Amino acid sequence: MSERHYDAFLSYSYAVDGPALAPAVQQGLSRLAKPWYRAHALHVFRDQTGLEASPGLGAAIEAALGKSRFFILMASPESAESVWVGREVEHWRLHREQATFLIVLTSGTINWDEDGNDFDWKQTTALPKQLSGWFEAEPLWVNLSWARYETQLSVRHSRFRSELATLAAPIHGKPKEALDSEDVRLHRSAVRARQGAIGALAVLTIIALVLGLTAARQQTEAEQQRDRSLSRELAARSETIGDTDPALARLLSLAAWKVGQTPQARVGMMRAAALPSRDVVRLGQVAQAAAYSSDGRWSAVVADGRVYLKGTDSYRELDAARVLSAVFNPDGSVLALGTAEGEVRLWRPAAAEWIGAPLRTGDRFIRDGVGGLAFHPDGRTLAVGLQGSEVALFDTATGDRIRGWGIGSDPFDDDERPGAAVLFGRDGNSVVTASTDGTIRFWDPATGSALGAPLDAHVVADSSGLSPALALSDDGKTLVSAGIEGTLRFWDFAQRTPIGAPVTGYTREDRALVAPSVAVHPDSSLVATGSQDGTIRLWRTGTSRQVGTPLAGHTRPVTSVAFSPDGRTLASTSVDGTVRHWDIGTHHEIGKPLSGFAGPVYSLLFSESGATLVTGGDNGGAVYNENGNYTCQNTGFMLCSSNGHMSIGPNISHSLPDANEDLGPPMRLGATVRFIDVGKRAERGALQTGEITAVTSLAAAPDRRIAIGGIRLNPGDDSRGGMMLWDGANSRSLGEMTGRGQFRASAFTADGTLVTGQQAASEEPSLGWWDTTRRVTGRSSGTDVLAIAVQPSGKLLVSGGTDGVLRWWDGGTVHELTGHTGVIGALAFSPDGTQLASAGEDGVVRIWDVATRALAGEQLLGHTGPVYSVTFSPDGRLLATGSGDSSVRIWDLATRGQVSPGHLLHDGPVRAVRFSPDGRTLASAGDDSAVRLWDVGYAVDVEKTLCAQAGRALSRAEWAQYVPDASFQQVC
Repeated sequence: MSERHYDAFLSYSYAVDGPALAPAVQQGLSRLAKPWYRAHALHVFRDQTGLEASPGLGAAIEAALGKSRFFILMASPESAESVWVGREVEHWRLHREQATFLIVLTSGTINWDEDGNDFDWKQTTALPKQLSGWFEAEPLWVNLSWARYETQLSVRHSRFRSELATLAAPIHGKPKEALDSEDVRLHRSAVRARQGAIGALAVLTIIALVLGLTAARQQTEAEQQRDRSLSRELAARSETIGDTDPALARLLSLAAWKVGQTPQARVGMMRAAALPSRDVVRLGQVAQAAAYSSDGRWSAVVADGRVYLKGTDSYRELDAARVLSAVFNPDGSVLALGTAEGEVRLWRPAAAEWIGAPLRTGDRFIRDGVGGLAFHPDGRTLAVGLQGSEVALFDTATGDRIRGWGIGSDPFDDDERPGAAVLFGRDGNSVVTASTDGTIRFWDPATGSALGAPLDAHVVADSSGLSPALALSDDGKTLVSAGIEGTLRFWDFAQRTPIGAPVTGYTREDRALVAPSVAVHPDSSLVATGSQDGTIRLWRTGTSRQVGTPLAGHTRPVTSVAFSPDGRTLASTSVDGTVRHWDIGTHHEIGKPLSGFAGPVYSLLFSESGATLVTGGDNGGAVYNENGNYTCQNTGFMLCSSNGHMSIGPNISHSLPDANEDLGPPMRLGATVRFIDVGKRAERGALQTGEITAVTSLAAAPDRRIAIGGIRLNPGDDSRGGMMLWDGANSRSLGEMTGRGQFRASAFTADGTLVTGQQAASEEPSLGWWDTTRRVTGRSSGTDVLAIAVQPSGKLLVSGGTDGVLRWWDGGTVHELTGHTGVIGALAFSPDGTQLASAGEDGVVRIWDVATRALAGEQLLGHTGPVYSVTFSPDGRLLATGSGDSSVRIWDLATRGQVSPGHLLHDGPVRAVRFSPDGRTLASAGDDSAVRLWDVGYAVDVEKTLCAQAGRALSRAEWAQYVPDASFQQVC
């Protein structure tokens, strides 16, 4: 045997483990159990370059292998596929014995087949096939798949040190325990100290007791510090895997909380609970299509030519060969499946039976996904997109082919291409096709003749034979097409004309293998597109506006998207072999937005029970008519309102009419106050507020009085502000009051006194205290008042306005605080009255300590526009904000971290946000004339929510893998 110059040879994937893990293993083996007089405990060979594959190993590598005593394979799917690693393994197997071959798992899986006495190569992804049949028994391996962070890659990390000791023991030829040199050294030092201290036993006993107590305290502190560090580490790990494995992410966030109740762990739990990916079905194959029945009872998934059908209480795999497409008929009673052999098979889900013989198209290929098949609204006629740019109609009751026709030239002159996309208009009087030449065409299904000229919709790629994808809104008005070049287009179905310019944003790097995918939400408000980067993007129908952040979770290109009939769920399939179901409510909203408001909504108020939501807004008179002489536009914190023939408020433009000009009848204006049944998500009443044309503030008194304040219009009166007191218990008005300024803010004190803040009050005080409908006293703050907040105890009042100064009114004393840049327009006290949140034009949210009137902790940063509203959760732990950037955000006050996605479903500035009394619902409203209700119940009992979402517990094996340094605990 030749002389060995290396204790071990490290073989690994340079791309995956080269940057961090491989150097950490080399350095750890070098340092572990190192005597003070040696430079290295072990001398490990690690090539530090990415080597290109060559016919042989290379002289340097072969020499290093020959001079090494042990071989360490860092096993991963990438190293298993590496030609270079495979040759190194093969060389070692030919020249060396099994006992010198050590394995370190860095990613992927290793499974041993006891019956076959070999690795299970169907499930093992981390080992090269050169190891097949070499081991006579299951070898032990070290698992370092968890070690990815810098803090973990050190011998000071207890788990990393333990795994290195396991790996180093056979190389040293010593038991693992003997390698813990630090413990051995300390033990020997203690023995020597004990032997040398016999002469001074009494003194040293006292010293030992003191040191023992100190050591115990230090050990406790060290353990607590370790637990806090592990808790933070687990919380971070949970967040990194949230998109790929949401169930495990939720369980790890719970484990982080169990190990150490750190603020980071709490934030991690809430972020995990708010993950958009609700469910993942792993098929292990390429998933091509997903479809829902109209009644929501059935869903079908096509994966690698197989069909998986799921009902409300059943699941089955259909015995059909090489299926490419799937679509339900309009009433959901029939599922049509297109196969690669050119057949269409019909399945009746309720009866679990095939219907008749297959429909034979005479062609070999039908388009992947759901676009190649389409049912007529009558549920009987089926359109099939065929290869060679043709479409055919079939009678599904008889199996007869009704007719077929060519739909456009194939620029590639290739009859082996998949078929075109096809769909029916909602009235069934037209067929729409998208072919490989990038055109969209309309046809008369009765004759097969063209309806108008082709639409040049999308650019054709030289290497692609795929056609665009098509989808139609439920109201039949908007046609959507997604092209292979990565553009989304909207079309007026009736006029056959484009709506807006082409929209870009979803990725289409590969234009030859994966067809585009697109779906329209049942209420026609959203469009979903699948990208080749594995994300799904949501778009506002007819616009270029992307809604929220992309839904991320797939690791390969998305092949199809489909909304459930109720619009709550979006299903997506992917080349990565998974079907994901996205909860649209969790990611964006609960159900559909509450609509029907006449104009912008500026204020929100929950009833004491939380069953009713009161909204205040504009009466819809912001513009007189399409060609009217009066226009009025909100700008930032400046609001305006119009009532028929006249506009008031700042930042308006107008032109005076001639005295004899006939302006026509006044507009029919809507109610400014509406009462919403929260449970039913429906309006239960409305209130006309007379001359108050825009309600900008709502406040509730302990005796169920409601103050309704805002902008008033009376051509014969200079009073621009109006306030109505409403008896909520008996549904009647208690009187009205007016002021020269607009009433922009209001609040009741603990004794029932109403306090108001006014803008443009002129000679009147900007702050007023009222007894019923009579102003008792007033104070001038020196600026327009846009926001006020009353401490729950009633002792303190804070106001903010256009000069950016916070004024704290404590009895007869006022304290002024600066810090904001620009207008302050949002204020709120915490439920216990110890904190105040303020926000405004600068987009920064500041939290103040009420006792000291000083800033408490870091500012909340993230909004890119003014913040118009802030509200505390009932438990005071969370703060919700609404902004001019159209977003609603939720923040954890302990860490100042954002715990929710940026809810960006509003189409304009968000003027008001409010938590329900139980903290489970957050309401938001704004300039888009819509109110949205967000389910934030996860924040109330986040542990229970996470367990319910995960649907399982963290196993002992998972705990050992991810939380090895702490004793096992049940998290659910």
